[in-house]
This record gives sequence, structure tokens and C-alpha cells, in this order.
Amino acid sequence: HCYYLNTCGKAQGDRVTEEQLKNGEVAYKLQNNRTDKCYWAQQLGEMPDFYNTADKSKANYVYYDAAKKGWTCDDFRLTDGQPLPIGLDFTATKATYERPFSSKNNATLCLPYELPIQGFKAYTLSGGNNSAVHFADAKDKLEAYKPYLLTADGTPQLGGYNLQVKAYKDDGLKQPAGAFRFVGTVTAVDNATAAAANAYILQDDGKFHKVTTENTGAVVLPYRAYITTSSAGARMLDIILNGETTGINGVENTDDSTVRYYDLQGRYIGNTLKNQPNGLYIGNGKKIMKK
Repeated sequence: HCYYLNTCGKAQGDRVTEEQLKNGEVAYKLQNNRTDKCYWAQQLGEMPDFYNTADKSKANYVYYDAAKKGWTCDDFRLTDGQPLPIGLDFTATKATYERPFSSKNNATLCLPYELPIQGFKAYTLSGGNNSAVHFADAKDKLEAYKPYLLTADGTPQLGGYNLQVKAYKDDGLKQPAGAFRFVGTVTAVDNATAAAANAYILQDDGKFHKVTTENTGAVVLPYRAYITTSSAGARMLDIILNGETTGINGVENTDDSTVRYYDLQGRYIGNTLKNQPNGLYIGNGKKIMKK
């Protein structure tokens, strides 16, 4: 069969888009359900080509594995901030995605693959009001193309082995809860679009802040999620996890009942002020002056 992007003379075959050429969909069509061996393959983001065994070691090279009877990628990599077109389902023998977490050790996430919940906690939007948004526990695994809020004690592993990568679909990207929606993206959302959508994005202080056109640097990067609401809303929204407020107003006690201290930006600094410089800190929900 023949597929073309632009005609040169009389059109022959089926017309496809540039996205379909780069996301693996055309390679899948050219394979044409043949299962005896791999005929067509490609490196995602590039053009489809005849299968070459030597290319299997390349990052994001997808091919039909006749032994496993399915499409496979030996080395699947997401690069933070760079969208990757995906137009077919396949198994990632190894998947890698590294990105920084905020000082609050939380982040929003929207992935093109399923991921077991291990080494972090994941939450889905459950509601909200004029001052806060509520999240509830997600169960077992993260689903592809759905938005989540993550918390972790350190930097979590967002990759793994033998993960199921899915062709892009948008039906699960928007998760409604009352007047709010939690919206995932694997591409990006520019400042003007986010502001027009009345969007809130997660910042380093552990709160969702309203996007405005005055701050043109406020954008949504790929593989993240944001809040939208139909109401005018506040300039920032607190996060409530399973009914408990996060941030400096939610000061916790450690197992040995010592106070957990935070700086004025809400960053946890430990359970002692002994080695901290003089100044104001938060402990037990109160401002404490170290002199």
C-alpha cells in the first residue's frame, strides 16, 4: 500500500499527516499485520523506514517483534520538556524519564504509559472550593494519558521495565470534579492558552497558582497537568490530600515527636534549627524566631 504527505501529480494511495509519519502510525500501517517478521520500523519523531536490526539499540526505535508478536521498543526515553509523538501501542523493554521535583517533593504528571505506583504516592482530583483543591488516592497504577498529582520523599523513578506505552488519545486527559478540571498534557500549553483557560499550575511552594498573561513565563510543560475552573477563583489554591492540608499550615510531627521545621517559603528543613542561620521559621504552625 502507498501513503503520501503531499501530492506530486496524480494522487495515489492514502494521504497522511506529518504527525502520522513521525509517530509510528504509518510504520504500523506499512507492516500491514504481517507477523512472520518485521518489515517496517522507525525511530519516533523521524520517518518510517525498512527494519534494520542494528537500529534496535537506538532510543525510541519501535519495531515489530515476531517472537513476542507485538510492537516493541528496547530503549524508550522521554526527555523532560520535549514532546514525543506516539501513534501506536508497544511494550517498552526499558523506559526512562527523569525530571526534577519541587522543594516540596511534589509534581503533576501525565505519562504516555502505564506505571505502577511504587516509591511515591499518587492522587486524582476529587473536588475543590474557592481556596483549595482536594485530591484522593489513586490506586495500583497510573494510567496512560491521565493527570495525577504525585508526592514523594525524594526523586521518584518514573520509568521501569516492560511498560505498556499507548498511542496518544485525549479522552482521559480532562478529569472533572465539580467546578474544577484536572487536565493533563504530553505536549505543552503556552501562556496565553493557559491564561484563557483560567488555569492554575503547581509551583515550588506546593500550591496551584493562577496563570496570568502578566507572567509570560507561566506555561505548562509536557508530561504535566494543571487545574482549570469555571469560576473566577483566587490567585492561588491550597492542596488538600485525603482531607489534610499540605504546606506550612500542615506542620507534622516526626515519629519521635520532635517538631518539623519549615522556612517561610514552605520548604522542609529538618527537625532542628541547630545548624540553621538566624531568622524566622515555621514550627507547629507558628512563626519561630531563631536568634
